[in-house]
Order: sequence, then structure tokens, then C-alpha cells
Amino acid sequence: MNLLYYIPYLYLIKTRLQANGRLISYFFILLLPPIYIAVVLQSNLGFSNLIIAILGQLLVQNLYEIGYIQNDTETVKHEKTPTLRLSETNSAYYEKNKINIYLSRLLISVFLTVTLLFLTKSSFETILFLSAAYLIVIIYVIYNSIRNFWNLILHLLLNVIKFTAIQLLFLKTAHLRVFIISLFAYPLINFIDRATTPRFFFKLSTIYKITEFRVFYYFILLLIFGFFFLNDYVTFWEYLVIIYYFIYRLSIKIGLVLRTKKII
Repeated sequence: MNLLYYIPYLYLIKTRLQANGRLISYFFILLLPPIYIAVVLQSNLGFSNLIIAILGQLLVQNLYEIGYIQNDTETVKHEKTPTLRLSETNSAYYEKNKINIYLSRLLISVFLTVTLLFLTKSSFETILFLSAAYLIVIIYVIYNSIRNFWNLILHLLLNVIKFTAIQLLFLKTAHLRVFIISLFAYPLINFIDRATTPRFFFKLSTIYKITEFRVFYYFILLLIFGFFFLNDYVTFWEYLVIIYYFIYRLSIKIGLVLRTKKII
């Protein structure tokens, strides 16, 4: 059995996080903050809520990787210059076992779904979250079948669900301002990164420097939400999300500068 196709997060790690620092970056950008926002800011902090949030995030990732797998195995067959992320061995394994792979992913999703429904007593919030989570598969099917401007919009929608969906599990205690902060924290900057690639806006891609812009972006957010914090519109723990991303991006920029100077 090729575990690559069956264990959530393993496919992501093997196909998209192999470059230096990417795995660590994923943990600090896309794994830790959503759980912090959901459990600390949007719910009554507790161990049970932490477990529910982790299970919810695991379900989102499992469904998200179905889209990855389809893109890397089926969509590439129809592209003139495809990005090949799988070895010939892994591709051959997929062709022989594709039904088992998708069925296994479905069973994992069903197990996580039933567990969440049991732990939350089939609450409305959980059903709403599950609807958003399973919507990922539908969106990805459309995303993988087209190659035009709508890919940019669908990519944004996928990232919004991936980053914020588990907040729906705690809708009763959630705050709209926290959800808005979470949109600015990652999905929006990711959308800008994606939009300023040669595939979409070529002219912008020639002048856009991702690392510098990210630091500038979070600095501006630091000022804007700093104003809201000083005027008691957001709490310190909510403002901390912006501070966290700014420090993280600034640290990466400083590290790159220091590394460049050493090379020179």
C-alpha cells in the first residue's frame, strides 16, 4: 500500500512541502493560526473544543487533498505543460488503485464526520461546517476542469474555506470581527500572491516582489488594526494575529537579507 494517498497531510507534505522551510512555514501560517483563531478567539477555550477544532481541520485537509490528487493525476493528462508532482511509480500506483484511493478518503471523511456529529450532538453549527467542508470537493472538481480567470476566484474561495471553516463549529460564540481579521491574515494576501503571477496579471508580476510586499502588507495591517485596538474595537488577543504574521514575515525577510550578505 502506498500510504501517500491514504493519510491526510502526508500527500500535502510529499507533493508540495518538500522545499526548504515549506513544512515549517505551513505549520506556522496555515495550521497553528486557524486553530488559535477558532479555539481561543471564537469559542470558550477548552480541551473539548480543541479536539473538535483539530478533527474539523483534519476533515478539511482530507477533502482538500482529494482535489490535490485529482489535479496531480487526472487534470495533468489534459495539460500541454503540466506540473508533474508525482513519480512514475506513484502515478502508476494511482492508475491501478484510484477507486480504492477515493473510497478510502471517503471513509476517512465519513468517520471524521460521524465523530464530529457525535461530539457536538449534531448541532446546527456542525452541520453548517460540514456543508462548507464538503463544498471543497465540488469547488475543486470545477477548479480542476477549467483554466481561466475563474480559477483565481475559486482558489480564493478554497483558501477561505480552508483557513476559516472550523470557525463555523463555534458559531454561537463567534465574532464577525475575528472572522474579518482571519480573512486579512491569510486568504487575502494569498489571493494577491496568486493574482500577481504571469498566469493572471503579467504586468503586475514583473514588479511584484512577494517577500517585500508581504512585509509591507502586514505592516499596513499592523497600523490599521492597531488603531482599532487602541480604540477598543478589537482585543489584544485578536490583534495578536496580525502581530504574529507581521513578525513571522519580517523574520523571514531579515533571514533572507542576512543569508544573501553571507553569500556575497
